[in-house]
Amino acid sequence: MEEKMTTSAGAADPAERKERRVHTGWRFVILFLLIFAMLNGFLTLALCDDVQMRVLIRKAAENTAEDVIIGTSMARAGVDPDTVSKVTGKSCANYSIPMSGPMDQYYLIRLMTEHGQAPKRVIYDVDPTYCDRDDGINHYYAYPLGAVRLQYYCAGLKYNWHVTISPWSLKTDNLSRMGEILSKKLEYLKTPDAYQDYRGFDPVAGSYVYIAQDNSDFSVTKEADYWLRKMASYCKEHGIELILMEMPVGKQVYYDYNANYRQSADAYFQSLAEDCGVTLWNMNELPTSVFDSDTSQYADGFGHLSEQALRPSQ
Repeated sequence: MEEKMTTSAGAADPAERKERRVHTGWRFVILFLLIFAMLNGFLTLALCDDVQMRVLIRKAAENTAEDVIIGTSMARAGVDPDTVSKVTGKSCANYSIPMSGPMDQYYLIRLMTEHGQAPKRVIYDVDPTYCDRDDGINHYYAYPLGAVRLQYYCAGLKYNWHVTISPWSLKTDNLSRMGEILSKKLEYLKTPDAYQDYRGFDPVAGSYVYIAQDNSDFSVTKEADYWLRKMASYCKEHGIELILMEMPVGKQVYYDYNANYRQSADAYFQSLAEDCGVTLWNMNELPTSVFDSDTSQYADGFGHLSEQALRPSQ
Protein backbone atom coordinates (compact mmCIF):
# COMPACT_ATOMS: atom_id res chain seq x y z
CA MET A 1 0.00 0.00 0.00
CA GLU A 2 2.79 2.37 0.93
CA GLU A 3 4.60 1.62 -2.36
CA LYS A 4 1.47 2.37 -4.39
CA MET A 5 0.95 5.70 -2.63
CA THR A 6 4.57 6.73 -3.29
CA THR A 7 4.30 5.87 -6.96
CA SER A 8 1.03 7.71 -7.26
CA ALA A 9 2.24 10.85 -5.49
CA GLY A 10 5.74 11.02 -6.97
CA ALA A 11 4.99 10.63 -10.68
CA ALA A 12 2.59 12.51 -12.94
CA ASP A 13 0.10 10.38 -14.76
CA PRO A 14 0.54 9.93 -18.57
CA ALA A 15 -2.24 12.38 -19.47
CA GLU A 16 -0.62 15.09 -17.35
CA ARG A 17 2.81 14.47 -18.89
CA LYS A 18 1.31 14.67 -22.38
CA GLU A 19 -0.43 17.95 -21.52
CA ARG A 20 2.86 19.41 -20.24
CA ARG A 21 4.63 18.41 -23.46
CA VAL A 22 1.90 20.09 -25.52
CA HIS A 23 2.18 23.29 -23.48
CA THR A 24 5.97 23.26 -23.78
CA GLY A 25 5.69 22.73 -27.53
CA TRP A 26 3.32 25.67 -27.95
CA ARG A 27 5.53 27.91 -25.84
CA PHE A 28 8.50 26.98 -28.05
CA VAL A 29 6.50 27.74 -31.25
CA ILE A 30 5.32 31.11 -29.90
CA LEU A 31 8.83 32.02 -28.76
CA PHE A 32 10.26 31.05 -32.15
CA LEU A 33 7.65 33.14 -34.02
CA LEU A 34 8.30 36.15 -31.80
CA ILE A 35 12.07 35.93 -32.34
CA PHE A 36 11.59 35.43 -36.09
CA ALA A 37 9.19 38.40 -36.33
CA MET A 38 11.61 40.66 -34.43
CA LEU A 39 14.64 39.58 -36.47
CA ASN A 40 12.68 39.77 -39.73
CA GLY A 41 11.44 43.26 -38.91
CA PHE A 42 14.91 44.44 -37.98
CA LEU A 43 16.47 43.12 -41.20
CA THR A 44 13.71 44.72 -43.30
CA LEU A 45 14.36 47.99 -41.51
CA ALA A 46 18.15 47.75 -41.83
CA LEU A 47 18.55 46.39 -45.38
CA CYS A 48 15.71 47.94 -47.39
CA ASP A 49 16.89 51.43 -48.39
CA ASP A 50 13.37 52.75 -48.90
CA VAL A 51 12.96 56.17 -47.29
CA GLN A 52 11.94 57.81 -50.59
CA MET A 53 9.42 55.02 -51.20
CA ARG A 54 7.97 55.46 -47.71
CA VAL A 55 7.60 59.20 -48.30
CA LEU A 56 5.71 58.57 -51.55
CA ILE A 57 3.45 55.91 -50.02
CA ARG A 58 2.61 58.25 -47.16
CA LYS A 59 1.78 60.99 -49.67
CA ALA A 60 -0.32 58.55 -51.70
CA ALA A 61 -2.27 57.64 -48.55
CA GLU A 62 -3.08 61.34 -48.14
CA ASN A 63 -3.52 62.02 -51.87
CA THR A 64 -5.22 65.22 -52.98
CA ALA A 65 -3.86 65.45 -56.55
CA GLU A 66 -6.16 65.27 -59.57
CA ASP A 67 -3.55 63.65 -61.83
CA VAL A 68 -1.27 60.95 -60.45
CA ILE A 69 1.75 59.42 -62.19
CA ILE A 70 2.60 55.87 -61.11
CA GLY A 71 5.13 53.39 -62.44
CA THR A 72 8.77 52.52 -62.03
CA SER A 73 12.12 54.26 -62.44
CA MET A 74 11.29 55.31 -66.03
CA ALA A 75 8.52 57.63 -64.82
CA ARG A 76 10.41 58.67 -61.69
CA ALA A 77 13.31 59.87 -63.85
CA GLY A 78 11.22 61.21 -66.72
CA VAL A 79 8.01 62.89 -65.49
CA ASP A 80 8.14 66.17 -63.58
CA PRO A 81 4.73 66.67 -61.86
CA ASP A 82 5.24 70.46 -61.68
CA THR A 83 5.71 70.65 -65.45
CA VAL A 84 2.62 68.49 -66.00
CA SER A 85 0.62 70.82 -63.73
CA LYS A 86 1.72 73.87 -65.69
CA VAL A 87 0.61 72.27 -68.95
CA THR A 88 -2.72 70.83 -67.77
CA GLY A 89 -3.69 73.37 -65.11
CA LYS A 90 -4.43 70.49 -62.72
CA SER A 91 -2.63 69.35 -59.60
CA CYS A 92 -0.26 66.46 -60.27
CA ALA A 93 1.77 64.05 -58.14
CA ASN A 94 4.40 61.48 -59.09
CA TYR A 95 4.26 58.35 -56.90
CA SER A 96 6.44 56.14 -59.10
CA ILE A 97 8.26 53.38 -57.20
CA PRO A 98 11.12 51.48 -58.88
CA MET A 99 10.99 47.67 -58.83
CA SER A 100 7.19 47.55 -58.74
CA GLY A 101 4.91 45.54 -61.00
CA PRO A 102 1.19 45.66 -61.87
CA MET A 103 0.09 44.13 -58.55
CA ASP A 104 2.02 46.81 -56.64
CA GLN A 105 0.51 49.58 -58.77
CA TYR A 106 -3.00 48.19 -58.23
CA TYR A 107 -2.65 48.42 -54.46
CA LEU A 108 -1.15 51.91 -54.71
CA ILE A 109 -4.31 53.04 -56.53
CA ARG A 110 -6.42 51.36 -53.86
CA LEU A 111 -4.41 53.09 -51.14
CA MET A 112 -5.14 56.50 -52.65
CA THR A 113 -8.82 55.70 -53.11
CA GLU A 114 -9.49 54.17 -49.69
CA HIS A 115 -7.18 56.28 -47.50
CA GLY A 116 -6.90 59.65 -49.18
CA GLN A 117 -8.71 60.84 -52.25
CA ALA A 118 -9.22 59.00 -55.52
CA PRO A 119 -7.41 60.87 -58.31
CA LYS A 120 -9.39 61.89 -61.35
CA ARG A 121 -6.75 60.42 -63.64
CA VAL A 122 -3.98 57.84 -63.19
CA ILE A 123 -1.17 57.73 -65.75
CA TYR A 124 0.63 54.42 -65.39
CA ASP A 125 4.14 54.00 -66.79
CA VAL A 126 3.54 50.42 -67.88
CA ASP A 127 7.09 49.20 -68.36
CA PRO A 128 6.96 45.85 -70.24
CA THR A 129 10.08 44.58 -68.45
CA TYR A 130 7.99 44.37 -65.24
CA CYS A 131 5.18 42.45 -66.96
CA ASP A 132 7.15 39.47 -68.28
CA ARG A 133 8.62 38.13 -65.03
CA ASP A 134 7.44 36.90 -61.63
CA ASP A 135 10.46 37.79 -59.49
CA GLY A 136 9.35 41.21 -58.29
CA ILE A 137 9.12 42.49 -54.74
CA ASN A 138 6.05 44.04 -53.15
CA HIS A 139 6.09 46.94 -50.72
CA TYR A 140 3.21 46.20 -48.34
CA TYR A 141 5.48 46.69 -45.30
CA ALA A 142 5.69 50.44 -46.00
CA TYR A 143 1.90 50.83 -46.20
CA PRO A 144 -0.18 52.18 -43.30
CA LEU A 145 -1.93 49.55 -41.20
CA GLY A 146 -5.35 48.69 -42.53
CA ALA A 147 -7.35 46.58 -44.98
CA VAL A 148 -5.31 47.58 -48.05
CA ARG A 149 -2.04 46.52 -46.43
CA LEU A 150 -3.52 43.20 -45.28
CA GLN A 151 -4.96 42.41 -48.73
CA TYR A 152 -1.67 43.41 -50.38
CA TYR A 153 0.22 41.09 -48.03
CA CYS A 154 -2.11 38.16 -48.72
CA ALA A 155 -1.84 38.70 -52.48
CA GLY A 156 1.93 38.73 -52.17
CA LEU A 157 1.90 35.42 -50.31
CA LYS A 158 0.13 33.82 -53.24
CA TYR A 159 2.63 34.98 -55.86
CA ASN A 160 5.93 35.27 -54.01
CA TRP A 161 5.51 34.05 -50.44
CA HIS A 162 9.16 33.98 -49.35
CA VAL A 163 9.85 37.56 -50.50
CA THR A 164 6.56 38.74 -48.98
CA ILE A 165 7.42 37.25 -45.59
CA SER A 166 11.04 38.50 -45.72
CA PRO A 167 11.36 41.57 -48.00
CA TRP A 168 15.00 41.98 -46.99
CA SER A 169 15.92 38.68 -48.69
CA LEU A 170 16.38 40.49 -52.01
CA LYS A 171 18.54 43.18 -50.41
CA THR A 172 21.39 41.16 -48.92
CA ASP A 173 23.85 43.14 -51.06
CA ASN A 174 23.15 46.02 -48.64
CA LEU A 175 24.75 44.23 -45.69
CA SER A 176 27.81 46.50 -45.84
CA ARG A 177 25.50 49.55 -45.71
CA MET A 178 23.33 48.31 -42.87
CA GLY A 179 24.43 50.99 -40.40
CA GLU A 180 23.92 53.82 -42.91
CA ILE A 181 20.47 52.57 -43.98
CA LEU A 182 19.32 51.97 -40.41
CA SER A 183 20.44 55.45 -39.34
CA LYS A 184 18.63 57.06 -42.27
CA LYS A 185 15.48 55.00 -41.62
CA LEU A 186 15.36 55.83 -37.91
CA GLU A 187 15.84 59.52 -38.70
CA TYR A 188 12.88 59.35 -41.11
CA LEU A 189 10.67 57.46 -38.66
CA LYS A 190 11.48 60.02 -35.99
CA THR A 191 10.70 63.10 -38.14
CA PRO A 192 8.77 61.98 -41.27
CA ASP A 193 7.53 65.50 -42.01
CA ALA A 194 11.11 66.63 -42.66
CA TYR A 195 11.08 64.58 -45.89
CA GLN A 196 7.84 65.86 -47.37
CA ASP A 197 9.56 68.07 -49.97
CA TYR A 198 10.45 64.98 -52.00
CA ARG A 199 8.17 65.04 -55.05
CA GLY A 200 8.79 61.61 -56.56
CA PHE A 201 10.68 63.12 -59.50
CA ASP A 202 14.33 62.17 -59.57
CA PRO A 203 16.21 62.99 -62.80
CA VAL A 204 19.07 60.67 -63.66
CA ALA A 205 22.56 61.98 -64.33
CA GLY A 206 24.62 59.88 -66.69
CA SER A 207 25.41 59.22 -70.32
CA TYR A 208 24.28 56.60 -72.79
CA VAL A 209 26.20 53.32 -72.81
CA TYR A 210 25.18 50.42 -75.04
CA ILE A 211 23.65 47.53 -73.08
CA ALA A 212 22.86 44.23 -74.79
CA GLN A 213 19.15 43.46 -74.44
CA ASP A 214 16.91 40.48 -75.10
CA ASN A 215 15.35 40.88 -78.53
CA SER A 216 12.97 37.92 -78.34
CA ASP A 217 9.23 38.48 -78.45
CA PHE A 218 7.56 39.94 -75.35
CA SER A 219 5.41 37.50 -73.36
CA VAL A 220 3.24 38.81 -70.52
CA THR A 221 2.85 36.61 -67.43
CA LYS A 222 -0.62 35.45 -66.35
CA GLU A 223 -0.18 37.33 -63.08
CA ALA A 224 0.68 40.63 -64.77
CA ASP A 225 -2.24 40.34 -67.17
CA TYR A 226 -4.58 39.57 -64.26
CA TRP A 227 -3.49 42.60 -62.22
CA LEU A 228 -3.54 44.97 -65.21
CA ARG A 229 -7.13 43.99 -65.97
CA LYS A 230 -8.08 44.17 -62.29
CA MET A 231 -6.55 47.66 -62.15
CA ALA A 232 -8.57 48.80 -65.17
CA SER A 233 -11.77 47.37 -63.66
CA TYR A 234 -11.12 48.99 -60.26
CA CYS A 235 -10.46 52.39 -61.84
CA LYS A 236 -13.65 52.17 -63.88
CA GLU A 237 -15.68 51.26 -60.78
CA HIS A 238 -14.33 54.30 -58.92
CA GLY A 239 -14.58 56.85 -61.72
CA ILE A 240 -10.82 57.09 -62.31
CA GLU A 241 -9.55 57.59 -65.85
CA LEU A 242 -6.69 55.15 -66.41
CA ILE A 243 -4.04 55.84 -69.04
CA LEU A 244 -1.34 53.29 -69.82
CA MET A 245 1.85 55.05 -70.88
CA GLU A 246 4.93 53.53 -72.48
CA MET A 247 7.82 55.85 -71.71
CA PRO A 248 10.21 56.75 -74.56
CA VAL A 249 13.35 54.62 -74.57
CA GLY A 250 15.08 56.19 -77.58
CA LYS A 251 14.78 55.10 -81.15
CA GLN A 252 18.14 53.37 -81.16
CA VAL A 253 17.00 51.05 -78.38
CA TYR A 254 13.43 50.80 -79.65
CA TYR A 255 14.19 50.02 -83.28
CA ASP A 256 17.75 48.71 -83.43
CA TYR A 257 18.43 46.75 -80.24
CA ASN A 258 15.02 45.81 -78.90
CA ALA A 259 12.63 45.92 -81.86
CA ASN A 260 10.95 42.50 -81.60
CA TYR A 261 10.48 42.79 -77.86
CA ARG A 262 9.14 46.35 -77.92
CA GLN A 263 6.80 45.88 -80.86
CA SER A 264 5.27 42.69 -79.46
CA ALA A 265 4.83 44.52 -76.13
CA ASP A 266 3.12 47.39 -77.99
CA ALA A 267 0.73 44.92 -79.60
CA TYR A 268 -0.16 43.39 -76.22
CA PHE A 269 -0.75 46.76 -74.52
CA GLN A 270 -2.84 47.99 -77.45
CA SER A 271 -5.01 44.87 -77.27
CA LEU A 272 -5.28 45.21 -73.48
CA ALA A 273 -6.30 48.87 -73.75
CA GLU A 274 -9.02 48.02 -76.25
CA ASP A 275 -10.31 45.10 -74.15
CA CYS A 276 -10.43 47.19 -70.97
CA GLY A 277 -11.63 50.44 -72.53
CA VAL A 278 -8.63 52.51 -71.42
CA THR A 279 -6.22 54.79 -73.27
CA LEU A 280 -2.69 53.83 -74.32
CA TRP A 281 0.01 56.46 -74.85
CA ASN A 282 3.05 55.07 -76.61
CA MET A 283 5.66 57.79 -76.24
CA ASN A 284 7.96 55.95 -78.64
CA GLU A 285 5.63 57.04 -81.45
CA LEU A 286 6.26 60.74 -80.82
CA PRO A 287 7.61 62.70 -83.82
CA THR A 288 11.35 62.40 -84.38
CA SER A 289 11.69 66.12 -83.76
CA VAL A 290 10.74 65.46 -80.11
CA PHE A 291 12.57 62.22 -79.32
CA ASP A 292 14.95 61.35 -82.09
CA SER A 293 17.81 58.86 -82.13
CA ASP A 294 20.21 61.20 -80.32
CA THR A 295 21.43 59.05 -77.44
CA SER A 296 22.57 62.10 -75.48
CA GLN A 297 18.96 62.44 -74.33
CA TYR A 298 19.27 59.22 -72.34
CA ALA A 299 21.16 58.56 -69.13
CA ASP A 300 21.78 54.88 -69.85
CA GLY A 301 21.13 52.09 -72.32
CA PHE A 302 17.83 51.11 -70.70
CA GLY A 303 16.08 54.29 -71.84
CA HIS A 304 15.97 56.45 -68.70
CA LEU A 305 15.69 60.05 -69.83
CA SER A 306 18.58 62.30 -68.89
CA GLU A 307 18.38 65.65 -67.17
CA GLN A 308 19.48 67.28 -70.43
CA ALA A 309 16.42 65.92 -72.25
CA LEU A 310 14.11 67.14 -69.50
CA ARG A 311 15.74 70.54 -69.08
CA PRO A 312 17.21 71.40 -72.49
CA SER A 313 17.44 75.12 -71.69
CA GLN A 314 19.93 74.49 -68.85
